[in-house]
Amino acid sequence: MPLAERIATFDEDGTTWVEHPMYTELVFSFDRLVAMAPQHPEWKDSTAFQAVISGDHAAMQKFTLEDLINVVVATHTGVTTDEFDRAAKEWLATARHPRWKRPYTELAYQPMLEVMRYLRANGYKTYIVTGGTQPFVRTFAEPTYGIPPEQIIGTAVTTQFDKTKQGNVLLLNAKMLLNNNYAGKARIFICLHRAGPVRPSQYGRRSADARIHGRRRRRSTGDARVARRRRA
Repeated sequence: MPLAERIATFDEDGTTWVEHPMYTELVFSFDRLVAMAPQHPEWKDSTAFQAVISGDHAAMQKFTLEDLINVVVATHTGVTTDEFDRAAKEWLATARHPRWKRPYTELAYQPMLEVMRYLRANGYKTYIVTGGTQPFVRTFAEPTYGIPPEQIIGTAVTTQFDKTKQGNVLLLNAKMLLNNNYAGKARIFICLHRAGPVRPSQYGRRSADARIHGRRRRRSTGDARVARRRRA
C-alpha cells in the first residue's frame, strides 16, 4: 500500500485512556466546574452543577447524559482557544488519579501505545476518532499518544472571532462532528477499538511483550513440572 494511504484510527473510551471511575475528560470537566464556580453564581440554580460543586458523589452517579453534556459545555465554552488550552495543560500537569496517584497522561493503555508506535514505524498516520471534545483531546493526545492535534477527530466546539478577547478565537458551543477528510477518494485504513475491561496493571510502563514473555515462562515451567511427574 502506498505510504500516503496508510491510516490507522483509534477510539479513546474503552480503548486508550483510563475510564474508571470515569473518563479522563469528565474528571477534567468536574474539576474545572468547581474552579469556575465563583465566577458563575447563576450555577446555583442547576441541581447537577451544585452536585459537582459540593462533591455529592451519590447525586453525580445518577447524572443523565444531558447532565454530563451540560457540564462539558459549561466548562469548555465562553473562553478563547488559548485560555482553554492553557487550562487543560495546567490540569494535566497537576491532576492525579485518585487510585493510582499518577498523572492521567501516564494512564494510557500500554498495548495500544505499542500498536501506535509499531504502525507509525511502518508508515501509518495514526488518528484518534472519539466522542471526546477536540479542544481537550488535542491537548491530551500529543504528549500521551504522540498524535498531533490535526489528527484528532471528535466532538467539535464551534468558534467565533472576537476582537474584544485576547487571543481572539472564542469557543462557543459543542456539537458532534462528522468529518470526512478524504471525500472523493477511497482509502484503506485500520480502525482499532479494544473490547473488554482493562486491568489496573495494564496502565503502566511494563510492555505487552514483557507480559507475554512472562506468561510463556510460567506456562513452560508448568509443562516441565507435569513432565517430571509423569516420568516419576
